[in-house]
Amino acid sequence: MNTHVRSALPLVLILSLACQRDETSPQRIAPVPKKAPTVAAKESPTTEPRATSECDAARLPEVRAAAADGDLERISAEQSAALQRLLARVDSETGRADAERAAALLVNTGPDEPRARELAQLLDAAMTAWMRHHLERAADTASPIAARQSSWELATCAFEHGPAILSMEASAAPEGDAGATLVEEARAALASGRRALADADADARERVLQPARQRVEKSAYRAIHRALLLRARAAKDDPQQASAALAAFRIIEDRMQGKNTPGAAVITAALSGDPTRLDAEAIARELAVAFAKRTRKYCSHALEHPDEPLADRLASAAEGSTYALLLLPDMTRRLADAGFDAIAYRRTWEDYAQELEVGDDPAELARLSGELVRWNCAYQEALGIAECTANVDEVAPAG
Repeated sequence: MNTHVRSALPLVLILSLACQRDETSPQRIAPVPKKAPTVAAKESPTTEPRATSECDAARLPEVRAAAADGDLERISAEQSAALQRLLARVDSETGRADAERAAALLVNTGPDEPRARELAQLLDAAMTAWMRHHLERAADTASPIAARQSSWELATCAFEHGPAILSMEASAAPEGDAGATLVEEARAALASGRRALADADADARERVLQPARQRVEKSAYRAIHRALLLRARAAKDDPQQASAALAAFRIIEDRMQGKNTPGAAVITAALSGDPTRLDAEAIARELAVAFAKRTRKYCSHALEHPDEPLADRLASAAEGSTYALLLLPDMTRRLADAGFDAIAYRRTWEDYAQELEVGDDPAELARLSGELVRWNCAYQEALGIAECTANVDEVAPAG
C-alpha cells in the first residue's frame, strides 16, 4: 500500500501533524490574519452537551488505524459490533446501506488489504453523509435547542472521523498542502457553532450558527476534493489509487449536478479506465468548472437579496468564501498573469462578510461583491467556460 496516500491514517499520525502549510502551495501564500468577530455567541457556563456515545463506542480511530495497516484482524468482535450499530444508525438516518456491507468486510475471509481499503472508503462516505445530515438538523430553527445541540455534536464526531482524516491524508503526502490548517478552520467553526447554540439570543445565535454550518460542510468538500486529486495524481505509480479517487469522487459527485453534469461522466470514465493513461489535471478541471459556478452564486447572493434574514446572507458569504478556498490554488496558477492576488482575494471575502454584518454602506457592499464577481468570472474564462454563470449547466461535447 502506498504509505503517502492511504485511505485512512493511524490516530497517532493525525495527532502528530503540526505542519501549517497554506492551501495555496506551491506558492505558499500566508493565511490572512483573522479579524475579531463582530457578533459573538455568548459562552455557556453549563456543560457542553454530549450526544456522541454511539459514535465514540465504535472507536473509529482504532478501526481506521487497522484499515490503514491492512490488518482488520486487529478489530475485535466487540469493536465490530459497535461499528455495525453505528452504521445501522447512519443508514437509518441518511438512507445509506453500509452496515451490512461493513459486516461482510469484517468477516475474516479473503485478502485483508482490499477489504481494509473498502472499509476505510465506506467510512469516509458514511461519515460525510452523517455529518451533512446532522448539520442540516442542527441548523433547523424550528427544532428544539436540545435536539439541535445533539445534532451539532454528532456532526462534529462525524467530521472528525471522515473528512478530517481525508484532509490529514493529503497533508501527509510529499507535496501535500494545508490539511492540518483546513481541519483547524473547520474545528473553529464547530466550536463557534457549539457556543452559538448555547446563546439565548436567537438572532445572535443564528448569525453565528448558520455561517458556521456552511464553513464546516464546505470544508469537508475541500478535504474530499484534495484527497481525490491526490489519489488521481498518484494513480500512474499506484493503480489502486484510481479506485480510491473514484470512491472519493462519489462522495461529492452531487456537487457537479446542474453545474457541470457532463463532467461527472468524464471523471467517472477516467477513474474507471486505464490508470496509466489517467489525466489527473483534466479531472481537476472538470471539478473546478462545477465549483467555480457554485462559488459565483455566493459572490453576489447576499447583495442581491437584501430582504433575506441576515443570518442567511452571512451563511451565503461563508459558503462562497469556503468554496473559494477550494479553488484558490488553481486560481493562483491560472490567473497569475492577470495580476491575481490570493491574499487580497481572501481579504475581500472577509470584508464582504464584515460589511454584511455591521456595515451600513450599500455602495461598499456592491464594490466588494463586484470584485469577487470579477475574479470569479476571470477564473471561469481561464477554465474555458463560455459564459460566466452560476446556474447554467455545462453541455456535453458533441459526438
